[in-house]
Amino acid sequence: MNSFDARGTLTVGGRDYEIYRLEALQSKYDIARLPFSLKILLENLLRHEDGASVTADDIKFLACWDPNAEPSREILIQRSPARSQEKKNSRSMAWPKVPSSWPASSGNSSSESPQPSGVFF
Repeated sequence: MNSFDARGTLTVGGRDYEIYRLEALQSKYDIARLPFSLKILLENLLRHEDGASVTADDIKFLACWDPNAEPSREILIQRSPARSQEKKNSRSMAWPKVPSSWPASSGNSSSESPQPSGVFF
């Protein structure tokens, strides 16, 4: 899904990459005021919006984040693969290492599928 028309294409070196632009939300929501960490989470929601586990309402909720409000809602976060920097010419993907204290983390194996986690806002 692409409820906010945020999906775009970035062409670098003749290759196209799918990206999600936070600027697509700026005209309705003051995204610029959000802390950098929440901008990352917001991009994650845009990327994984499917209408079921991540909805347009989840994206709106985070875009309207109030730092003074009591946490009242859990929002799903999907971990994404990160490029392995071990081999410069390698195109393999590796899952980012996360603290073992994270509830959804059952290991840090690069072959393991990412597990969604929730964060309360």
